[in-house]
Amino acid sequence: MKKTWKVLFSRKVTMIAALFIVALILTAVFADFVAPYGYNDQDLRQRLAPPGAAHLLGTDNYGRDVLSRLIFGSRISLIVAFVSVVVAGVAGSLIGLIAGFCGGVVDGILMRLTDALMTFPTIVFALGISAALGQSTFNLILAIGISTIPPYIRTIRGEVMKVRNQTYIKAARVTGNSVPRQLLVHVLPNCVAPVIVTASVGLGGAIMTEATLSFLGLGVQPPATSWGIMVSEGSDFLTTAPHLALVPGIAIALVVLAFNFLGDGFRDALDPHVRGNL
Repeated sequence: MKKTWKVLFSRKVTMIAALFIVALILTAVFADFVAPYGYNDQDLRQRLAPPGAAHLLGTDNYGRDVLSRLIFGSRISLIVAFVSVVVAGVAGSLIGLIAGFCGGVVDGILMRLTDALMTFPTIVFALGISAALGQSTFNLILAIGISTIPPYIRTIRGEVMKVRNQTYIKAARVTGNSVPRQLLVHVLPNCVAPVIVTASVGLGGAIMTEATLSFLGLGVQPPATSWGIMVSEGSDFLTTAPHLALVPGIAIALVVLAFNFLGDGFRDALDPHVRGNL
């Protein structure tokens, strides 16, 4: 563990990304105390006000504080991202475990279905699911989670195929361990590292997908707010108040970049060859 943490934070960019994400999570959790205004508080006398002392990031077309909406919007964006990644990770890992461990016909059927799902771009797949299920935050989480399952299936399947014939797996089978116990106790713990890397990178992708669906009107619905809704609402004022779209757009870009850097750090930290060189 010491070597893992040493590798993970050996690069400054990874440490900065991790601190940024932690700060973002804390801000989202304590949004009620951090935000200077309510996310839906209106002051029509301050419509489209530029950034200033009273409103650090300006106001929107209803006089609502952009900074407050950005802070509260981070809460929904992060919740959607984390829950959808958990849904995709758990479902994809279970399917990948079964496919890789059983092999044969079961593996062939599951992987052909996975290949069929992967022919659709993630955003198109999520868009179709969201349109079919309807507009709600819960359905948005399901849409993103289901559309991002295939990478987890292929990742965990590849790892299971590497370890399923190892001596300790054969020993567990000979000593009478049931198949579920073999999978959950002996196989899965030795295959979880690539899933962690996939999930850390997938969080950035989930935030981007949520923002895209909300921008198109198929995600989070007003009066709730998210970064995607803020970009959508601000796109009508690009010439008169560009900060309305630029601020949440920059926030999305920074968060996605931070999760990608963190994912790269986890990939190196969980790689036994990298740790072995320390």
